[in-house]
Amino acid sequence: MSSKIAIAIAHGICVGNEFDQEESSNLEGEWINFYNKSDVMGYPLKSLNQAYSEAVTEDQEVNAGGWLESWNPLSHCSYWTDESVVETIATGLHNVLQRLEESN
Repeated sequence: MSSKIAIAIAHGICVGNEFDQEESSNLEGEWINFYNKSDVMGYPLKSLNQAYSEAVTEDQEVNAGGWLESWNPLSHCSYWTDESVVETIATGLHNVLQRLEESN
């Protein structure tokens, strides 16, 4: 699951806040690629080529969706409600905001 949040964090952009690019240039971003092995639209990226290997911090397999979705391509619509995905994103955003506050 690639997201605009991951891209924004990777580029040090804090949307909707008073921090600008210059103030946040000391941040290091990460790209965590979430995928479900049953999702034909989601798959590990790091092993595709050297560029992805360098850009993607981690390929994280999740079991997105309930019993009706997790075993088929419908799981692709369930990443945003998967507890492990939400927790990982929330933790990452919390860490970024803490680093921004410490730098001010």
